[in-house]
Formats: sequence, structure tokens, C-alpha cells
Amino acid sequence: MTIIFSKNSTSWGSFSYDEKEDALRVTTKPQAAESFEVSDVRIRRRQTGFSGGHTALGKARVPIHIGVDVKAVVLRSIKHELRSVGGFTWAGFDEAAQWCLDNNYNLEEALKWEETFHSE
Repeated sequence: MTIIFSKNSTSWGSFSYDEKEDALRVTTKPQAAESFEVSDVRIRRRQTGFSGGHTALGKARVPIHIGVDVKAVVLRSIKHELRSVGGFTWAGFDEAAQWCLDNNYNLEEALKWEETFHSE
């Protein structure tokens, strides 16, 4: 069984499916399940940065495990904010550096951010 994740989030079903919009294709072996007349998707949060659950249709169920690099996502957001209003004062850089310190992440750049306004 192949599960397809599409970049197109506005279409419903396979009526306007276009392979060029595939973001990810996963081949998996379905598990036996109770019968479902309509698609059933259940996601349960397990821990920070990871979710798991399953999707089911007919008598097949496929486990889903989704991982997210939360720190990388937050860091991208911080860098984006520092390019706008957050980057116009020492407080934005200080908060960004503090987040990095608290999360033991991106420490070299955090030190540069702290030095941005303190060296003036």
C-alpha cells in the first residue's frame, strides 16, 4: 500500500489528484482492522516533537509516526522575527539568545546575538 502526502491542501479526495503535487510517498504494509466505511484518522500526541496514530479505510489500518525537529522550527521562527521588529532592539536578540541557552541549541550564534547590542 502506498500513502501519498500532497502539497495541495485544498483538494478533496482524488478527483483532482496530480502526481506533481506529491510531497511524500510512503510504502507500508497495512494491518488488519475493524471495518471502516469512511476514512478514519486518529493522531495521539506522545511526546514533544513526535506524534503517532493511525489511518484506516475498509478493513486496513496503517500506523503513522510523525516526527518534527521542534528546535529547528522554533529557531527558523526566531531568525525570521529578528529580521523584523524583534531585531530592532537589544531585547529581541536577548530573548533569542536566552531561548537558545535554555534549550542548549545554536549556542555560537546565541553568543553573537548577545554581543550585538552589548558591544556598542
